[in-house]
Amino acid sequence: MKTLLISHIADNDGISPVILLKLVIDDFDYKLLEIYEVEEYMNLFIDSKEYKKYDRIYFTDLKLSMELCKKIDSIDELKNKLLVFDHHQSNLFANDFDFATVVVKNEEGRMECGTSLFYKYLKSKYANSILDNQIVSNYVELVRENDTWDYLIENELIAKKLGMLFSLYNKERYINNMIYNLKNNIVPKTIIKEISDIVSNEVEDTIKKPEKTITRNQSGYIFSSILKESIFAVKTLLTAKL
Repeated sequence: MKTLLISHIADNDGISPVILLKLVIDDFDYKLLEIYEVEEYMNLFIDSKEYKKYDRIYFTDLKLSMELCKKIDSIDELKNKLLVFDHHQSNLFANDFDFATVVVKNEEGRMECGTSLFYKYLKSKYANSILDNQIVSNYVELVRENDTWDYLIENELIAKKLGMLFSLYNKERYINNMIYNLKNNIVPKTIIKEISDIVSNEVEDTIKKPEKTITRNQSGYIFSSILKESIFAVKTLLTAKL
């Protein structure tokens, strides 16, 4: 069964569905998009009939326009293999289509995110001990709190730090590290501490270069100084109260 996951590239709510699916499926394709890329990509995907290559297509943390929803709904083969999971208020109209699940706030009054909705779906579909692991559910909750700003209500700074780590890491390294840590029962606080130290050291090594190569250029000193102050502030926040 060949699977495709299409998700948002800009934050760890968009990236985390990739991580969760990797916990249950070894081999699948995924495409990460900016919001402004969705319309063009999906129209080409549909018009070229690329969807025929896949048995299941997941679409997470991104909005489909009404026009695209109608276009998908008019193609039986496509709409029967597509599942949409989103949490944006502006996308609630998509619930009129059988392939879409859009929830802003759940029955318990808690805000949802793309990752939390996809996680619930995966748990209902796959009997997988990793998905039931408390560390995985904690990770999903931290992503949810960061994406919905509920970390301010829950007073959970770890959620914000996890979002900052996503910004510091490139996408593939974030995905691979999180998969490894979740599979090996490494708790979020440990993940943040270990990765933040690695990232900080790498950035600090890079920061030293302007001083060595632009010794007579005052702007070089200023640039280096600003970067040093910025990474120090980030590192301080990431490692605080761990």
